[in-house]
Amino acid sequence: MRIEKSKLSRRSILAGLVVGAGTVGAVAVAALNRGVIAPRLDGSEGSWWTRRAVALENAGLNDWTSQIGADFDIGTPEAGGTFKLVKVEPFLSPGIRPVDVSRDRAFMVAFEGSGEIRPEGDRIYQVKHMAGTLDIYFSAADTSLPTPRLQAVFN
Repeated sequence: MRIEKSKLSRRSILAGLVVGAGTVGAVAVAALNRGVIAPRLDGSEGSWWTRRAVALENAGLNDWTSQIGADFDIGTPEAGGTFKLVKVEPFLSPGIRPVDVSRDRAFMVAFEGSGEIRPEGDRIYQVKHMAGTLDIYFSAADTSLPTPRLQAVFN
């Protein structure tokens, strides 16, 4: 009597799975890097690694957070200048928000200037960024800080 062994051993099944997973991974990386599945990973045009212009007047916490480090022109030449977005901090906002509120939670943004000009705060300034212009009310500025700093709250 002759017993036939199956050609599918545990080793051959494992080897097939490893080769298959490697092939799927290589195809996925190639598709991602070409921008087929998602934007390119290499920082070139269209990549999710490059900062995109976002219309911030209706943007939420994540869109503002993605702009940390970006430069903004705030105010007028006499009472403003170029400020860098340095902080975006979420507020606790439990419960359901009103239907007419465009953001899913309230948050604070902080801008830091590098110049001598110190905007006063407690007023509305025109803010220019790479995607456009918007008017933002800034709370009173803390004049004790070594660099000019402006803060605003978005609800």
